[in-house]
Amino acid sequence: MSLVLLKKIYLAAKVPFKAYPFAKGRRQWPLLLIACVVTGTMVGMRQLGLSQPLELAIYDWFLRSHRAIAPDPRILIVEITESDIQRHQTWPFSDELIGRLLSQLQQHHPAAVGLDLYRDFHHPPGEKLLKQQLQRTNVISIEKLGGPDTYHVPAPKGVPRDQIGFNDFVVDPDGIVRRNFLFATVGEIEYYSLSLRLSQLYLAKKHPEISPELEISSNAVSLGNTEFKRLRANAGAYQGIDNGGYQLLLRYRTPHLPAQRISISDILDNNFDPAWINNKIVLIGTTALSEKDYFYTPYGSSEANQLVMPGVVVHAHLTSQIISATLGERSLYRFWPDFIEIIWIGLWALAGSILIYRFDRPRILSAISLVSVCSISIIALFSLTQGIWIPCAMPLLSFSMAGTIALVYKEFYRSFFDELTGLSNRTFFMRNLEKLLKGKQAQAEINIAVLFIDIDQFTLINENFGRAAGDELLRIITARLRASLPSKSKLAKLDGDDFVVVLKQCPNLKLASQLADRMQENISRPITFKRQNLRLTASIGIAMSEAGSHKQAEAIVRDAQMAMYRAKSMGKACYEIFSAQMRTQSATLFSLNSDLPQAIEQNQLRLHYQPLIHLESGKIQGFEALVRWQHPKKGLIYPGDFIPLAEENGLIVPLGYWVLKEACRQNQLWNQAYPQATTPLFISVNLSGRQFRDPHLIENIQKIIEDVDLLPHSLKLELTESVVMDDVEVSVNGLLSLKKINIKVGIDDFGTGYSSLSYLHRFPVDTLKVDRSFVMRMHDASDNEAIVKTIISLSHSLQMDVIAEGIETAAQAEKLKTWNCEYGQGYFFSRPVPSEKAEALLANPPHWAYPQDA
Repeated sequence: MSLVLLKKIYLAAKVPFKAYPFAKGRRQWPLLLIACVVTGTMVGMRQLGLSQPLELAIYDWFLRSHRAIAPDPRILIVEITESDIQRHQTWPFSDELIGRLLSQLQQHHPAAVGLDLYRDFHHPPGEKLLKQQLQRTNVISIEKLGGPDTYHVPAPKGVPRDQIGFNDFVVDPDGIVRRNFLFATVGEIEYYSLSLRLSQLYLAKKHPEISPELEISSNAVSLGNTEFKRLRANAGAYQGIDNGGYQLLLRYRTPHLPAQRISISDILDNNFDPAWINNKIVLIGTTALSEKDYFYTPYGSSEANQLVMPGVVVHAHLTSQIISATLGERSLYRFWPDFIEIIWIGLWALAGSILIYRFDRPRILSAISLVSVCSISIIALFSLTQGIWIPCAMPLLSFSMAGTIALVYKEFYRSFFDELTGLSNRTFFMRNLEKLLKGKQAQAEINIAVLFIDIDQFTLINENFGRAAGDELLRIITARLRASLPSKSKLAKLDGDDFVVVLKQCPNLKLASQLADRMQENISRPITFKRQNLRLTASIGIAMSEAGSHKQAEAIVRDAQMAMYRAKSMGKACYEIFSAQMRTQSATLFSLNSDLPQAIEQNQLRLHYQPLIHLESGKIQGFEALVRWQHPKKGLIYPGDFIPLAEENGLIVPLGYWVLKEACRQNQLWNQAYPQATTPLFISVNLSGRQFRDPHLIENIQKIIEDVDLLPHSLKLELTESVVMDDVEVSVNGLLSLKKINIKVGIDDFGTGYSSLSYLHRFPVDTLKVDRSFVMRMHDASDNEAIVKTIISLSHSLQMDVIAEGIETAAQAEKLKTWNCEYGQGYFFSRPVPSEKAEALLANPPHWAYPQDA
């Protein structure tokens, strides 16, 4: 796995836990339920033993991956090979041959000798010699205890009870030896395994400080200070095994021989180093495959791969394990209690449900699954190296199953709910609303109100704080909306920052209006976010479906949404109630929006010009170009009806450049036809916010000026106060770029926001245009009059000209002239007119008389 992918997983995991729907209390329980169900299923499978074959296979794989331990130097295996049998031409070997073998070994003082050969019958000659050797105190003979399916093989006659060990093996259902007997009782008789007897003899001779006597309890036997606990029926991966006797899980040293080996012929021929025998444990047994005295082990279950293990070698492994554990060299295998294994399985089921639910990208999901599988495997493998056998298959299965179910649940959840807020989504809400309308409404029992809520200017939150911050605010808004709702209502989230509420019992619009007021009040409460106090507002649309109206769900939601858009157009932070007139207006806007692209392509746009009058001289100094749309069916359409549509769909940029080019062309024609005595006519063109931020603005303006051969300073571009204040630094840089090419710049509608006063000195503009709302309401001692005088004074102090728009009377014009306002425009002088009428004003300039007593 790449480091980049790991980093992505890490960064994703660092996201606050509460940022995900399952962290919410009301959405957490399904994942917990999934984990509990899967855990219960896995535990049930485990109790039934269904997991045992897989767990044992994994255990064997882990065991094969262990580093092999060097042969135990305390043990020597004297093996009877195929060559030995061929050499002596007899089997079983005679008592004399076995007696000579034992006698030869005793000459070199072994600590213990274990004869893993049945001698329940005499094989003459040499009966006396063998009996004499078998009675030596350091020789252990074997017997087979047998069982329901096997026969009993007694020990040689005359051998003392404490010199007999059984050599029975425990074979798992799959035919593999993973455990073995240590000690057993039948009735009141105690039986010791061959390995245990040999270990006791060795410890008594080599480590006299350790008592060789066993201490036996119901659950364990103790040798020295080491407790050998009985293997439980459900220890490790086992489930319901026959754990009769005191069984021990074998901890193999190596896949092959755990000790040095030598053939019986080499011993009889005296072809060995005596140090191999002196004070060692000598195990005698057959390794010839023809005798079928071999067992399958975790290292392999096929004779072809030569990993089968003769019984004498298994005894050597167990003997080495007992001695090593007693001397503290190598620990015994340990097992978790059942309740810890259940917790272990449950934790991975919970991890699977949470992690798979939490992430979406296939690469991340694959990486998480791979990391989790590797983590379980590594933990289990490492634990096994430390002598602890913990289940591996069940956690893997529980993680996979819980993750799969969580993935299915997530897709189901997404089909009906919003992941971010836990609210019903559009699909689920519309389905329920349709049922409600067709149910109780069909019976003419109730009225239903739908409220469509949109958070005003929410995109600014995402742009300034990031999408994660926006998501957090949406959760806060959701909580506030929930707190506003009456009991007979339902809240859902549709798209983005749009919410919808259905009032199931709404007798009149007053109740819906009160709810809208309450929701707006709750939403507008300050939110402390990233050390800032935010105040959000909402626009709400209300639509009613009266009892028996048979209104469709889509229709009533669409009506509420239409009313919401009307609320936004009315200034936001308010609510509107749907009326049939809105639908008509909406249809008109839709039609205009569809036809607008053709307006530019088919040359349907027209420019009207309103003269800009120099108030001191009363002469026309320039014109403001205002666009109109000559619709082939709807007639002349004014900009207020289609410019907002162009702003929304992005057509404002090409439309703006068309206006700019046409206005410049016309102004150049007028300057050529009617040259001015002092300065040329200037043309004023409005520039939209999108066009102002167009990276090709300067390049396009220069091309237009060159194409029409216009003097740059005769072009004035006007931007509204809100556009330049949207981003002050960007606006200052943009205005400076325009000034560099000698274009004049003005601020339109000045005074409507007041926000730009503190920044005005930074804006490199030539003209301020006083908004018509102040000019039209000027009268003696009015606030508007004071505002206009202040704007004129401020502009002059900053070396700016002033244009007053909205002049409707001669008195207003005279008053502005008295205050030294340079230019004026309004209906008093002329309405916006087509180019032909504007040219007529230039050809025959009218005389505008101002009353002398103004």
